[in-house]
Amino acid sequence: MKRNYHLIVLVTLLLASLLLITACTNTQEAPADANAESIKVTDALGREVVFEKPPTRIVVAGRGTFMVCDTLFMFPEAKERIAAMESRGMNVSDFLPFVDETFNDKGVLDFGAGAEQIAPYNPDAVVLKTTAEEELGQPLEELGIPVVYIELETPEQFYRDIKILGQLFNNESRAEEIIDFLKQRLQKIEEVLQNVPEAEKPRVLLFSYSPEGDAVAFKVSPASWMQTIQVKMAGGIPVWAENTEGGNWNVVNFEQLAQWDPDKIFVIAYKHNSREIADQLAQNPQWQELRAIKNGEIYGYPADFYSWDMPDPRWILGVSWLSKNIYPEQLADINMEDEIYRFFKRMYALDAETIDNQIIPNLRGDLEIAPQDTQSTGDEAEATEQPTAEGLKVIAADGQETVFTTQEIQELTPVEVTVEEKLYAGPALLDILAAAGIGDFTNVTLIASDEYSIVIEYANITPESLLDISQPDSTRFVEAELPKDTWVKGIVTIEVQ
Repeated sequence: MKRNYHLIVLVTLLLASLLLITACTNTQEAPADANAESIKVTDALGREVVFEKPPTRIVVAGRGTFMVCDTLFMFPEAKERIAAMESRGMNVSDFLPFVDETFNDKGVLDFGAGAEQIAPYNPDAVVLKTTAEEELGQPLEELGIPVVYIELETPEQFYRDIKILGQLFNNESRAEEIIDFLKQRLQKIEEVLQNVPEAEKPRVLLFSYSPEGDAVAFKVSPASWMQTIQVKMAGGIPVWAENTEGGNWNVVNFEQLAQWDPDKIFVIAYKHNSREIADQLAQNPQWQELRAIKNGEIYGYPADFYSWDMPDPRWILGVSWLSKNIYPEQLADINMEDEIYRFFKRMYALDAETIDNQIIPNLRGDLEIAPQDTQSTGDEAEATEQPTAEGLKVIAADGQETVFTTQEIQELTPVEVTVEEKLYAGPALLDILAAAGIGDFTNVTLIASDEYSIVIEYANITPESLLDISQPDSTRFVEAELPKDTWVKGIVTIEVQ
């Protein structure tokens, strides 16, 4: 019986392929690199998937498609190599057409598409979330179609899965850039909040407001979900975390909310403006008895095309915004306007004009951000990310400053280091310090253009510690014996102690 079923499926696929080839104009062969070597991908299930060459016809299907696509399109290769995506709404994405002008020309799969609908696109890889393994992944692999699984549910999974996609696109350096960006944003928050005693952390309630007919449901997330993790990362105590069960939203009533009586309340509203919902709740006499309402501590969770609480790359914006509102004094220097422009520029290569015209007008929740005046001041977000025209500045312990131009840095004797089969080249850090007249020191602070910094002790600096200058307009510290999260990118200043 099973053999007959597979025979029927194969016949159906052949017929569907013929029809699709003759009738469909958006399944043209993507260009392949004929000289590319085979690649190996270790996916979220720990499986090793080997490709003779980098896949050039990738299909995305299953649940959470828009979140998966938002992650894939952080890689420039996605524009040419994504062949089709499953639509789980009116369309696949309202956002990605601003990232890829050919996005709407790609193939679109129906909601719940099975292997028989995917196969005619002739994919050389299908990206699925692990939850789709049995229902969709196994039937695809029975047809000889390679599947790569990712999860993208927590920050740690994001780091791992971005590395997986770096392997899939054969662009692991871009994966490192994305992970570095995310970790740098978090480190700025962690450095400020690391000394806050547990007893002094605000008790936080974050819930989803969901109208259901004439009633309204208040839902809180399981302890393992992104929403709960965001509150913890932002330095809050999620009051509901010990009272949730299962793997889905938990419905709670007002009596339970009143019993928790949190210090701060954050409202998620996927289909409404969360700021308006927060205002409505604050006007409700029953809600006015809550501590947070009395103190004016109720906020609408931000969103643009998608809400920032979701396991989408925007989660990093959610943590930044949440931490700033939980600790407004300690994190007063977090500028959400800069964070937004920086995120969409660094993650999706959007220019300031596109952000002004397409992202900013779609912002909802407790955000007051106007388009930047790019005509009079230039792209301010970009300016904060790029090295200044002065070049690399070295500040000695006595305050003496030495500024090196790009040309002067390039003229120093280069050092080459290979890490994980990748070559890095540039002047040794010790040679740069020597050129600035610095010999003895205790440590150096490497400061990036986005103000991220890290301290490297003298004992950890070797003759092969270098500033990689292989990428235009970006200088990266490289030391093979140190973790990669110390490899600061975009260095503009070195302070010496």
